Amino acid sequence: MNAEGAGTVVWLGWSALGLSLLGLVGAALSLARPILAAVIMLLAAIAILISISLFAVIATPLFLIAALLAFLGRNTRQEGITVQTRART
Repeated sequence: MNAEGAGTVVWLGWSALGLSLLGLVGAALSLARPILAAVIMLLAAIAILISISLFAVIATPLFLIAALLAFLGRNTRQEGITVQTRART
C-alpha cells in the first residue's frame, strides 16, 4: 500500500535534514568566516521554511537569529600581531 504523496513528504523530510546540516556547517564557520556563515544560515533558514513550512517554526527563527548574530558580531578591524624580542647582550 502506498499513500498518495508519501514520496514527496519523505523527500521534503530528507531535504530538511540536509538543510539543517548545512545550517550547522554555517554555525561552525561563524568565528572564522562570519559573513559566509551568516549567508549560509540565512539560506538554510529560508529553504527549511519552504521545505517543511509549519514544522520549521523552531528551526527557522533560530537560524535567522544565528545569522544575524554572526553578521553583527563580525570583527571589522584587523588585529596585527607584534613580536617583541630582547636583544642578546
